[in-house]
Amino acid sequence: METIKKISVLMLAAVLMLTTASCGKKDSEQFRVCMECDFAPYNWTQESENEFTYPIEGGGFADGYDVQISKIIADKMGKELVIVKTDWDGLTMSVESGNTDAIIACMSPTEERKLTLDFTDSYCVYQYGMMVRRDSKYANAKCIDDLAGGTFSGQLNTVLYDLCDQIPDVNKAQATDSVPTLVVQANSGAIDGFVCESFSGFLIEESNPDLVYIGFEDGKGFDCDLGDRSVAIGIKKGSPLLSELNDILAEISDEERD
Repeated sequence: METIKKISVLMLAAVLMLTTASCGKKDSEQFRVCMECDFAPYNWTQESENEFTYPIEGGGFADGYDVQISKIIADKMGKELVIVKTDWDGLTMSVESGNTDAIIACMSPTEERKLTLDFTDSYCVYQYGMMVRRDSKYANAKCIDDLAGGTFSGQLNTVLYDLCDQIPDVNKAQATDSVPTLVVQANSGAIDGFVCESFSGFLIEESNPDLVYIGFEDGKGFDCDLGDRSVAIGIKKGSPLLSELNDILAEISDEERD
């Protein structure tokens, strides 16, 4: 009986050693990044693998601008990149809990988000416009005043949804949890359109011929500061990664970013 107890203790110790070793590998050799994998062209999911994709933890492959930035950073850190597909509302919790090291998901470093996350320097800056039906009265809008009285929306908990408030007499529809859902609503006529970032807008237009992206000239579009138009990496408050990530981003040339 005593021998069996000793064997059991040794087996338990071995399991604990393996678990500790596994956790140590995650902490020291992996760069774990969370993103939606559902916001093309910045990040998306596909079934097939190619030279640009990267495996998603749990299955499938990710590609997009955020994925390429993540790969560059992981390589410069000398770590294995792990992509963790996460709903938008779960991104902050993912890094706060320690499940992932960083959010690289086209996230703007707004003042509200800075209350719970630290952010690196920007790695991308973009413009906002509107996605509407091609046959709607808003398709020829030249400024946001031309959108007055329409029913518009944006993704939940994003700058995009907040910008709807700048449209005169807007009928602000309920926010949705993803851009694909907004596309469905616009296609069906449930909403007149939604606030959209320019690059994703052009991509949506390519695959949805009934929709058109509208960009606005300076001074005629949405009013937002640089912090709301910038994209940065979100990390846990007080994370020692901040200076390292900023150093790596500084090494990525404008040409490579383009």
